[in-house]
Amino acid sequence: MGWRGFSPEPIVTAEMPPAYRIIPGAVAACSLLVHLIVSKYCDHIPFYRIEQIFRRRYGVVLERQTMCHWMKRTCPHLLELYQALHYELRQGSYLQIDETWVRLMDPDTKGKTKKAFFWVIKRPGHGVLFWFDPGRSHRVAEEVLGEFSGNLQADGYSAYMTLSRKNPGLTLFACWSHVRRKFYEAIDANGPDAGWYLMEIQKLYRVETEARESQMSAEARSALRLLKSQPILASIKARLDADRARASILPSSPLGKAIEYTLARSRAPSASLGTLRTRWKWLSKHVQVNTSKPQK
Repeated sequence: MGWRGFSPEPIVTAEMPPAYRIIPGAVAACSLLVHLIVSKYCDHIPFYRIEQIFRRRYGVVLERQTMCHWMKRTCPHLLELYQALHYELRQGSYLQIDETWVRLMDPDTKGKTKKAFFWVIKRPGHGVLFWFDPGRSHRVAEEVLGEFSGNLQADGYSAYMTLSRKNPGLTLFACWSHVRRKFYEAIDANGPDAGWYLMEIQKLYRVETEARESQMSAEARSALRLLKSQPILASIKARLDADRARASILPSSPLGKAIEYTLARSRAPSASLGTLRTRWKWLSKHVQVNTSKPQK
């Protein structure tokens, strides 16, 4: 007999909607899976420590074997998002690309690491994609970029020059951050001359700072560059040509190498000195992957 006011019939639990769980039959909801992914792959907390944290802090027994199984079941869904992002980024007309090395733990050689690479592409305002590969050849760059046609901003790595020659729809843009570094390295040997270039490049950066702080639209930024940056670029180009012809500046000197580096970038296919854009600070400062921790 049931309690007064209650039906003696057994309690029936409604079936869980299939779409409620990413992993059918698992108790893990989306929020828990996201927490585990961020903890392990962004905060670099291994599963055995997450297991200890859940047990100590929440009194919950969550074994690392279970978490490993959940991650394996979640990967196909993450791959779909990754592929969608990769497709979306390449639909625009402008991409930034860079690559940086990381230490990879070699399973065949216990206790030793080898060099591998993270390739990164960014379409400002549309996201960032990381691509891991053991190599750094132009073949990897071709895989990352796929059939992309448009403006590609990169450093002076030869693989990008190779791509621009193979793909007529690709216009290569160089980076003022890398140009500036070459002249900075020439300060000790060619102080006054190298310093002049650094001061002119600083003027270009000030124009970009003005545009950014004023939150200018793309059209307004372009007009500002034509007004203020174009005369600076013309002055730099004239000085580059003049200094290259000076007998006192040897091609093998740090300044000579900086001049040749800059002119070589401006001679890239479909490029001119004016296309050496000031690189977005995000890419030049924040895209570098932490190389102090070996990657598994």
